[in-house]
Amino acid sequence: MHTRYGSPAEHAGQLSHVLSLMRLPFVSVAVIAAGIQRRAIATAGFWIFDGNAVALEPPTAAITITRPAEVAQYAAMLGHLHEEAVPGHQARQLIAAILAGL
Repeated sequence: MHTRYGSPAEHAGQLSHVLSLMRLPFVSVAVIAAGIQRRAIATAGFWIFDGNAVALEPPTAAITITRPAEVAQYAAMLGHLHEEAVPGHQARQLIAAILAGL
């Protein structure tokens, strides 16, 4: 949320778009505050499919992980990230504070 990709106006537009998406009934957004102590940090985005596979897309390759022990590690990491994140109104407040600081 704090890392800008583009101008301040573009960043504000992106954050405003996230706020608008959060109003949709089928969208769930949670935010991890910048200053909290972390138990997990995802160095690359990942997707878990039915607990059977994990897909990663680092800059140089697409990786699919299917070994149960490795899939379990990603599931545990996702659990830690979920525990650290704040949803709903608290997430909107964090995003609004970042917008106010632009």
